[in-house]
Order: sequence, then structure tokens, then C-alpha cells
Amino acid sequence: MAKLKVCDWSSLDSNMVQIRASAVRFLIKQVIASGAEEVEPTLEHLKVSIMFKIILCNLDTGDIIEDDTVTFNDLFDGTGITINDHQIMSDCGLNLSPQPGTSFRDFSSKLRAFFEKHAQERDSVAIDADWYALYSAFVKHMIARRIRRAKQWFSANTVRFPSDHPEISAASYELEQESDRLVAAWSLCGLTCRNCSLRCLEQRDHSGNHDCFTDHHCKHGCEFTQDHGSSQTPPCSMPAGHDGAHVCTESEHFCGEPCEFNEKRNCQGTCTMQIGHGGDSHLCASRVHYCGEACSLSNVADSTSGSQFSCKNTCVVPCEESHTVHKCENMLACPLRCCLQQCNKKCSSNDHFHALSNPSEAHICGDEHQCIEECEAKGICEIQTQPKAQEEHYVNMHGTFAYTKVTHFSICAISEILECTVLYVQTSKRLTCYKKIPAGQLTHPGKHSHATADRLFQYVII
Repeated sequence: MAKLKVCDWSSLDSNMVQIRASAVRFLIKQVIASGAEEVEPTLEHLKVSIMFKIILCNLDTGDIIEDDTVTFNDLFDGTGITINDHQIMSDCGLNLSPQPGTSFRDFSSKLRAFFEKHAQERDSVAIDADWYALYSAFVKHMIARRIRRAKQWFSANTVRFPSDHPEISAASYELEQESDRLVAAWSLCGLTCRNCSLRCLEQRDHSGNHDCFTDHHCKHGCEFTQDHGSSQTPPCSMPAGHDGAHVCTESEHFCGEPCEFNEKRNCQGTCTMQIGHGGDSHLCASRVHYCGEACSLSNVADSTSGSQFSCKNTCVVPCEESHTVHKCENMLACPLRCCLQQCNKKCSSNDHFHALSNPSEAHICGDEHQCIEECEAKGICEIQTQPKAQEEHYVNMHGTFAYTKVTHFSICAISEILECTVLYVQTSKRLTCYKKIPAGQLTHPGKHSHATADRLFQYVII
């Protein structure tokens, strides 16, 4: 009756889908960020239609989306790695969405501290790459678990509606986009720290220098204990993750002259040969001294913004080798983003110099994409009934101000219309295409349409 009163002739089923989709979309960012529908003032677990029972006549169950208990042994089972077994923190209420203005170092400190306390301390591992591999797997598990529960929640709350309905498709696409942003936000860099040889724990596309989030000092003691007698063994003075022996600066254990490559990246600075060694060459313990020049991938067209892109990493080719192409650590991935506007992922090419070797080739992530173009079918996709507002001015002895007034609708008798001012107006809306763009393609076959052929309905313009 309410729809008849405002002259809304649209389908009631369509309105129910719109209400459900709107309510779900309102919560998507919160669900992706915290794993719960509401964090303050009370924590609400993900429920099936927790806020839709009254609107949909209590058709949904209200069941809670389960948050499975997982331990570190469960996570790393089959790897052959001995690790402290401890229950991983609950997903519900765990904030995983970085806030604007917050450094990733500070934001990620909670997960990092939890992993080091209950799984494996970074200082206890001889090879930092091994610790990084475990920590990276832990982070990926946390993000995958959040996205899996969010999809379960979305599916449970939209299962009663057609999945190809424009409103449900739009909500599903928004969930996919937020999920991709979360994955991108927690994709770790993993390249070598600027100040030591540990792995960088910044975000993959971070600005500034690579940072391992430590003090960059080696935590081991000096290996030349015999030179220190009965006194306490001093700590190693080398940067964390260095090559060669652990050595202090309190005693002269080595030559100590400047390394002949001391201006090159990864150089430890001083010669580690025996004191009084022969020859004019002084070398430190580093296995390789990097070239250090800027990567050759520079001034290429960015696939999304159209601006110029340059790789900020430096060449890791040994400085002794003659080379004309400077290659960085990230040689197995194209750093440019997918060229489709609606995508946040990276190009799927394994060639770091993809933009130089194939300049005319599009950068595509390799996944299918939701089409965002408008429907091309003739007619009107949807008619929306909206209240009509009009600007009025209130005047009194103190002055005047403008306000928005909604006019009223009243009919006194069937045979005699005494007053008829329109309360609602109908507007046309062009819906977006429901089709998916196949993986590796820039567009889908056929025309853009907001529904399948058997469900397509267009209003005729008279």
C-alpha cells in the first residue's frame, strides 16, 4: 500500500533486493577491516542477516559465521619446521585495515609482535630469509581467513537473491574490491633493507628506503672469544644479516683497512683478511658487492595514470661484472598495475622489463574483472521513485534562512481532487553491466547488459 500511495509501480521483489544489497554494502568495509559488523560500542560477530530480520520477516537464521581455531602447528604443518605451537588470535574484532596517516611499521607491529612472541623470534634464526618466509605465510593466512569469512557472510546474506541481479553484482564487486585492497595493503616488500641485510617488512609498493623494522645491528656475539680472554664476549659490530664471521670492534681481529669496494652497496666497510696479509687488495666478508646504480626500468608509461614510472630499486649485479642493463632484486615481476580501471592488482608478467620489451602490450593481472560500463540496451533499465524537495525561505523579524521542504500529497475524494501536489517523482537510471571480462582480456564479448537475456527487462520511453 505504501508503494501505491507514492505511485511507485516498481517490483516489490526488486525493492527487497535493493534493501538487502544496500544494507550489505553499508557493512562491507567494516567487515573487511575488523571481521565483525560492529566493533564499538559492543562487538557484533558476523551473523546471517543480523540487521535484516525485521525487514525480511525473520527469514534468515541469525547464525554466527564461525571463527575457526587454528594453531601455528596447523598453519605450518608439513613444512618440517619446528615451531612453538600456540593458538592464533581470533579473526573477529582484529583490525587489519591500515588507517590513513598511520605508518605500516606501527600498524603491523601487533601481528609482528604476536608472531615473534608465540611462533619464532627473528633474532633466533640464522638466515633471515627463513624467518621472513614463515612470517609472510602467517600474514597471508590472516588475510585469507578474513576474506574467506567475509565471503561466507556475504553469501549467507544474499543466497536468497539472484547472484546476477545488478544490485547483488554491485555489492559482490565492492566486496571483491575491498578484499583486493586488503591483500595489497598486507603484501610485504621482502627486498633487502637499506641499512642491513635483513628483509624489508614495508608494504610492497612503499615509498622511501627499504626497512626491516629492526635496529639493523647483528645480535650475535664476537666469534673470536680467545682474543678476549676471561672478559665478557662483546657483541658483533656488523650489520644484521651480514656475511662472514661475527666480529667486534674492541680488538683487532682482522686487517681493518677500508675494503676496495667500500662505496658499493652490501659492502661491510673494512677488510676481513688477516693482519699483515700480502697483496694490495683489501676485501670485506661480503660475498658480493652490488653495482648500486638505478634500475634500468625508468621513464615508462604507467598503465593506469598515464604518468611516467621508474623503478626505485638499485642494481644487484656484482660490480665486478661488466653489464649495460642494471637489474634490481625484483626481476621476476612487472611492477606496473593492471591497466583496467577497476583493478588494483599487479601485471601478471614475470618480466621486470615488460614495459620496455613489449611497450605496446597491455598490463593485465590475469584475473577476470567485473565490467563497469553502462548497459547498452534500449529503453530505461530502472525507474526510481524519490521524494521531491523544493527550496523555501523562512523569514522573521531576526532575518531569513533557506531550508528544504518536501511537498505533501493528498486526495480528498475519488470524484473531486481538491489538492494534488507531488510528493514523489520518478527518475530513470541506467544500470551497469553485469558481465565479467575474461582473464587476459580488456573487454567481454557482446554488448553491455545489466541482466541475462531471460531476465532482461527495459522500460519503454514513450
